[in-house]
Amino acid sequence: MKIAAEFLKRQPSIGRFYPINKDNSLGFTDPGSKRLAVDSKKMCASFVVTTDNADRVGDRVLTRGINLVNFATNPIGLFGHGELIFPIGRWKDRDGNLAVFPKEDHTEATIYFSQKDADARKVFVLVEEEIIVSASIGFNALSEGIKLRDTGGYQYDDWELLEISLCNVPMQPYATLLRKHLSDNKIDGETISKRLRQVLEPLAEPTPIWSPSGFSPIDMITGGSMAKKI
Repeated sequence: MKIAAEFLKRQPSIGRFYPINKDNSLGFTDPGSKRLAVDSKKMCASFVVTTDNADRVGDRVLTRGINLVNFATNPIGLFGHGELIFPIGRWKDRDGNLAVFPKEDHTEATIYFSQKDADARKVFVLVEEEIIVSASIGFNALSEGIKLRDTGGYQYDDWELLEISLCNVPMQPYATLLRKHLSDNKIDGETISKRLRQVLEPLAEPTPIWSPSGFSPIDMITGGSMAKKI
């Protein structure tokens, strides 16, 4: 499926920008993203995953244009985007029904965590503790974006949902609790695996923002040379 041309040349100077794959599919953290509810018995959590508001790079991805056809066949839930593929569940209920719900101006979704994967269970605990409170989408534009004068970004009227991740945008003061988990090397009494630690450690650090000189996804995640910290 052809990707809109501007995806191939965008390099925003400020905000959060997550290139998901080498095919230039895009992921972002919507400012309106938030955790809605948690069901401990069903081991699931609901989020607003995207809204019609401008995102952190000035783009608007309109809810009415969402295409779920391909996503419905494999609604995988990831943690942290990034280059470490970290599946933790599915955006589909235990009966196999897709749990993505487009509304008038936003999309809500419920992730059902893997009940057998130890790391997925630990991530669920972090959601319960409100350390993980945001979700982020990866999408492909199915039509050319309309340039927006007010934000400097683009408006996408037709787009394909690729994936939804729980993402690395912790809310203070909960990062302090996360640092305690990392120091103890345990979550809910279980040892933190090397794989999970690799994704969690950036959450315990100050939030990076882009410098005007450019951006690097790896610097953004690790707080490296191209990221300023606040």
